[in-house]
Amino acid sequence: MPIFYCNNKECSKQSCRRCGKEPHPDRSCEQQAEVAHRTQNVRHRVEEDMSKTLIRRCNRCRQPFVKDTGCNPMTCPRRGNEQCYVCRQNVAAGGRGHFNGPGQCGLFENEDAFHRSDVERTERRARDAISREHRDIRQEDLAIQLSAAAQENENTRRSEAAATARLYDPRNPV
Repeated sequence: MPIFYCNNKECSKQSCRRCGKEPHPDRSCEQQAEVAHRTQNVRHRVEEDMSKTLIRRCNRCRQPFVKDTGCNPMTCPRRGNEQCYVCRQNVAAGGRGHFNGPGQCGLFENEDAFHRSDVERTERRARDAISREHRDIRQEDLAIQLSAAAQENENTRRSEAAATARLYDPRNPV
């Protein structure tokens, strides 16, 4: 494949002279386009798995919800079902016995850290499974790319979440 090399020192971009995409010396433009299409589809699968991990559903009515602050016992406003946000299991009415004992779920979590850990674990598993199924798709091509503005918003949100977690968690005096 003929490769174009930009001589502008501020750019230094390389691209295929035929299709204008990143260089793909081991594939024709058509093969690269097909791999790019499959990569987009499997990246979407990773994103869907990550969303399913983040979004909880009421065990009774399947109403979706995501907790952003507060304690882990959750009550569905539609059906009144009480369940634990961490393990997703139903708990008895007022089920404080489910929380804070040895081997039990905590009453409070830093939601941001909890969500990030949970979602990152799911992303790793999904990407590993895809790597086994599609050996020609590179791990770095499955990475979720945030724009600079989105990354800045995410960093601000994380800082605010950490501050909020300290306010709500009785184990962390202010």
